[in-house]
Formats: sequence, C-alpha cells, structure tokens
Amino acid sequence: MAIPTSTSMNEDEPPFKKRRLTFIRRQMTILMLPDDLILNCLARISRLDYPTLSLVSKRFRSLLTLVELYQTRTLLGCTESCL
Repeated sequence: MAIPTSTSMNEDEPPFKKRRLTFIRRQMTILMLPDDLILNCLARISRLDYPTLSLVSKRFRSLLTLVELYQTRTLLGCTESCL
C-alpha cells in the first residue's frame, strides 16, 4: 500500500478547490508585504478605487485611512483634485 504524498493528495482535489487554494496563496503573499510597501502601492492607485480596495481586507481598510497614505501620495505627486 503506497503512502499518499502531498502532490498526489493535491491531484485528487477537485479543480475548484485547487483554484481556491491558488487564490488564497496569492492573497496571503500580498498581505504579507510590509505596510510601507503596501502604502506605496496604494498611493499610486486612484482614490476612486479606494472604496473597492477597502473590501479586500481589514488591513487594507485601515491602511486606506492612514495619514501616511496621503503624505505618500503628495510626495509621489499622485494627488487628485476634488470636485
């Protein structure tokens, strides 16, 4: 009787479960970045996208409210005028 290895166990999983695990692995790598790097990325994104980004995770939601984000946007010249 052969002992199943981790790769053979993955082969037996349904395709939708494999896709879900891949998505979770990608999400975990993004959330594992340091806050200053995430802030630098968020500062380059339009403020119009912030409501959608706040739904990604609690951490993103809290980062979007930081004063440092707006200071970074100013330093990068990524400010947008309000109407």
